[in-house]
Amino acid sequence: MSSRDAASGGASPTGRALEELRAALNRAERLAEQIDVRALSAKNAELEARLADVESDREELALKLAEYEQQVGRLMNLYVATYQLHATLDPEEVRATIAEIAVNLLGAERFVLLFWKTDRSGGCEVGLSQGLEEDPGLYAGGAYGGGDPAVDATLADGALRIAPLEGSSALACVPLNVQGSTVGALVILKLFDHKAMLQPEDRELLDLIAAHVASALFAAQVYSNTSRKLKTMEGLVSEAVSGGRARSESTSLSGNLEDVSVAEALQFIHLGGRTGTLTLQRDGAEAEIGLHQGRIVNAWGPGSKRLGELLLAAGTIDQRTLDAALVAQEVEQPRRSLGQILVSMGAVTPDDMYRAVEQQIEHTVYDLVTWTHGTFRFAADDLKPIDDIAVFPGDVIQHLRLDTQMVLLDALRIFDERNREARRGTGEPGPPAPRAAEPAPPAAKRAGANG
Repeated sequence: MSSRDAASGGASPTGRALEELRAALNRAERLAEQIDVRALSAKNAELEARLADVESDREELALKLAEYEQQVGRLMNLYVATYQLHATLDPEEVRATIAEIAVNLLGAERFVLLFWKTDRSGGCEVGLSQGLEEDPGLYAGGAYGGGDPAVDATLADGALRIAPLEGSSALACVPLNVQGSTVGALVILKLFDHKAMLQPEDRELLDLIAAHVASALFAAQVYSNTSRKLKTMEGLVSEAVSGGRARSESTSLSGNLEDVSVAEALQFIHLGGRTGTLTLQRDGAEAEIGLHQGRIVNAWGPGSKRLGELLLAAGTIDQRTLDAALVAQEVEQPRRSLGQILVSMGAVTPDDMYRAVEQQIEHTVYDLVTWTHGTFRFAADDLKPIDDIAVFPGDVIQHLRLDTQMVLLDALRIFDERNREARRGTGEPGPPAPRAAEPAPPAAKRAGANG
């Protein structure tokens, strides 16, 4: 190769080819870089999109988890509330549970639990209240007679009402239902300061209260009444079974007339052949029925007539004779009974006197079997003399033609007939309640103006 050719070697075909090859390589390299950048950018964009989706899914899952946690919390509250309501058959414990639900789960600071009285025209009674000590308002005296439009409407139609309630101070009126019938209402009057208002999720708890509170409380009340009645009946049966056995000491038995009727108590004492006094109390009034070996030998109650009144009403004596006997009784020392004085005056015979006593016992028992509420107490071996005739009750038996079983049957028959007449709406009065009277001193009970 000549020196000229060497000097111009770059311009030779070979040199040009090399240059073109280098340029092509450079372009290829740049193109590859561009391709890598585009691919990387696309990949980055895809990854960023995926990351955004993951973040979105995470946020959605977090929200759902929070909702699920709240739902689980509400379900737990509902479960706990339901379990607590039905976990006991003690009425006081059920009331305490209702208060806990209202305070801890609803956040209620002031509330009242209302139940219809047996006679709905008499309004509602307050079964439970909290926060009303200083200002009971419409719920004073343990009763609600109406006045709040929302409460009145809920008691009438059994519908749940939540504030705002026009014309009402209540934040919520929750009906209490048993077998489709509204028996009362839970009225929320004020929430604690940390809870401004009832939340939508509280609706489930309010629905649970409406469905379960009344049934739980009523079931507990029925069990308590049944248990109490069972114990009372066991005591009466024990009296009847052991009536013929000797006892080392006197015993007494007591109970409620809502659990055991007057007739049932008398029946058991009669069957047991027991001796003693059955004392009844109702609304401040008191009555007594004396029994000797299971037979009724005296009876006294509010409105019972004395011996003098009975003889006067029967026409056996006149007012002049009665007045003379009462004057003689006042001046005598020692003081004799009215019956003894009348017999000694020849105004009556002993038989007349005992027949009057029989009538007095019968009419008194007829009245007393209509006592459906109050208390009774049977004091065994505690039998008082009959002051009107000054004879110990045990000694009267041989003179009285009184069949205790027939007296009870007649009393129940009359009671049933009066009830049927009242139910038929004939206008006839129902069972007459003995007239309530102020309790009199023992002496005044048996030694009044009429003997």
